[in-house]
Amino acid sequence: MEQRSTVTIGCDLGDKRSEVCVLGDSGEVLLRRSVSLTRRSLKAFFTQYTGAVVVIEAGSQSQWIAEALTSMGCEVVVANPRQVKLIGQASRKNDRRDAELLARLGRADRSLLAPVQHRGRKAQQDLVWIRARDLLVRSRASMTSCVRGLLKTFGVRVKSCHTDNLTLEDPSHYKKSRDVGPYLGMTPRQRQSGDSDPQLHVSKQGDGYLRRLLVGSAQYILGPFGPDTDLRRYGLRLVARGGKKAKKIAVVAVARKLAVLMHRLWVSQENDVPIGYKPQMAR
Repeated sequence: MEQRSTVTIGCDLGDKRSEVCVLGDSGEVLLRRSVSLTRRSLKAFFTQYTGAVVVIEAGSQSQWIAEALTSMGCEVVVANPRQVKLIGQASRKNDRRDAELLARLGRADRSLLAPVQHRGRKAQQDLVWIRARDLLVRSRASMTSCVRGLLKTFGVRVKSCHTDNLTLEDPSHYKKSRDVGPYLGMTPRQRQSGDSDPQLHVSKQGDGYLRRLLVGSAQYILGPFGPDTDLRRYGLRLVARGGKKAKKIAVVAVARKLAVLMHRLWVSQENDVPIGYKPQMAR
């Protein structure tokens, strides 16, 4: 088959295979096929479509597949599955339809796909190590609690043991430090319509591990052993407002400000000033 530079290809990625739909210049379906998700199979199929636009969804395998397709001369668009409601909430959903819909959205207007950019290879490798360590730490804590609980049934108490316990990659990706909060899903979702503007939960998009670290740090800052800092004073003011969810709101707010502060310090290479940071930054 001759090379095509104006075709658009939608790929619905599965675990072992991908459903592929190839659209021609005028939007007609040229080909539907199931392709094995191996480097050899991908190369055999996609090298005949050098220059084509290939649309895939972000997922556990999307990074290496995007890298492989790019090396074959394809232009890869990675769709955000949380934003493509036409796929997730379709009344008639199957892999063949999803592949065609991805291709048609990519052909019509790529912004409809809310494209995402994968982390660089080095940052992804570092993150793999971080998450693997996090899993081991949590597994160790779970096993420790289990053993202590089992021994208690025999009247044996084990002494407490000590357990020692990022991912933005490039700080220049964010024009403002405030952009880090929404990226990590620590800003409220919005569903405003007319006079209705309900208060919703945070979006929880972005990296969950980093978000969990920030929330844990915020809980410590607001806890009884937290040092006196601008962040602590800010959080305590929110708690003082009262309400059932005041403490939770304060924790999320402090975590978000902590992320912003860390990014700002990263960019400016300044030393942290726990109290009076704003005046220091204003100079």
